[in-house]
Amino acid sequence: MAGSVQLRRGDERALLALAGELATCEDARQWSDQTVGLAALAGAETVMVTGCVDWARSVTVEVGAPELTRGELLDVVGRHWQDHPVMAPDLARPGRGVRRLSDFLPERTWRRRALFNDFYRPLGLGRELSLQVSWGPVGTSCCLALFRGGSDFSERDRKVVELAAPSLVAARARLAAEAAAASRMDLIEARGDGLRRGVLVLDREGRAAHLGGVAEELLRSWFAAAAGAVPADLLAWWREARKDPAAATYESERGDQVLRITLLRGKAEDLLVLVERERRPEPDRLAHRLGLSPREAEVLSRLAAGRTNDGIALDLGISRHTVVRHVESIYGKLDVHTRAAATRAALDALADR
Repeated sequence: MAGSVQLRRGDERALLALAGELATCEDARQWSDQTVGLAALAGAETVMVTGCVDWARSVTVEVGAPELTRGELLDVVGRHWQDHPVMAPDLARPGRGVRRLSDFLPERTWRRRALFNDFYRPLGLGRELSLQVSWGPVGTSCCLALFRGGSDFSERDRKVVELAAPSLVAARARLAAEAAAASRMDLIEARGDGLRRGVLVLDREGRAAHLGGVAEELLRSWFAAAAGAVPADLLAWWREARKDPAAATYESERGDQVLRITLLRGKAEDLLVLVERERRPEPDRLAHRLGLSPREAEVLSRLAAGRTNDGIALDLGISRHTVVRHVESIYGKLDVHTRAAATRAALDALADR
């Protein structure tokens, strides 16, 4: 496992345990917490996990001992980062592997630099072992740096970090992918405009691979589902709908509200889009009773359900300008001047069933 470098007793077991923890961590904070144990295993006195694309403009510190993250000391790094023999080249072209400062610079030269004297020396440090875990825009870059004073990091210390590196990189990439997927799902979810829209992703076993906040609220409201659970009735419909494309839409009504669930099938996972809206007046009856054209009746139906002009345009696949024109025509035919008055006219027209 360690090649020509001799590991200590228990190193392999500790590294396997670390890999297991990284494989199950759920967010960047848990990932960063595991680096503290790695630092101790590699003989470091302290550790810092940072994310940045340019020290002069933007840097975030996920993990760092209080003495490392004092504002004045970080300001020193911001002023003198060009002195760092690894950091400066990384900004142009991220390096690979586990690097010691001494791999790049003689100790006498390093100790004459402002960054050493204003940052490392006051902390009693000076030795550093680092790994560029990921590189990209702000929020995706990640660098792990281990520090200590006294003697330099050994080849055994470097090997420990090298052996942990694949697990560190893989776990960080997984978390980034999960965060990006969750962000995209959040864009689909919506509140307001007369509706609530949520998303639920099911794997092939019917487990929730992703359950958005709005979707969870809707499941709790309509199915009395426990937090994070997929109700049995919904799973039964989903299994039948997967067999019959014609059954890919589920609807339920309650009072003045309607819940519509649409199944979008995927190769490995399925997407369920849940939309709760106010019950819309029937366009055909509105057209007949109020003397509206079919399109005007469709517009009034949605207007009475609380949809905005933009929402109506999206529903009907027409431009916002066309919606405004239809609304003006509806106002004229109904002799009203506001959306509230038009809604009241629509409801009054349907009151006598």
